[in-house]
Amino acid sequence: MLASRGFIVLEAENGAEALELAKRHREAIDAVVTDIVMAVMDGLELGKKLEQVCPQARTIYMSGYNEETELFNELARRGVPFFRKPFPLQELVRKISQLVGDRRTA
Repeated sequence: MLASRGFIVLEAENGAEALELAKRHREAIDAVVTDIVMAVMDGLELGKKLEQVCPQARTIYMSGYNEETELFNELARRGVPFFRKPFPLQELVRKISQLVGDRRTA
């Protein structure tokens, strides 16, 4: 869906795969959209590790779990971009564009 909006998209099955993909990718990664709850490596851990690999990348988190309200509130207090599922694609496109400008890479 993001590719249809002009973004270059790299896809990974889980956090560990995303981290390895980021390490191998030659071009700058501007934004990372990740679920908080994933197998192998959760989104928060991925976000921390990506800060080392591609410090310019902005991470946007999402989740469909309502039990994580405390975590959601903490992310909001820290100004970390977060979406509760489901959400309109246009909101995600707007947030990515706001964070990275017109470079259109995610």
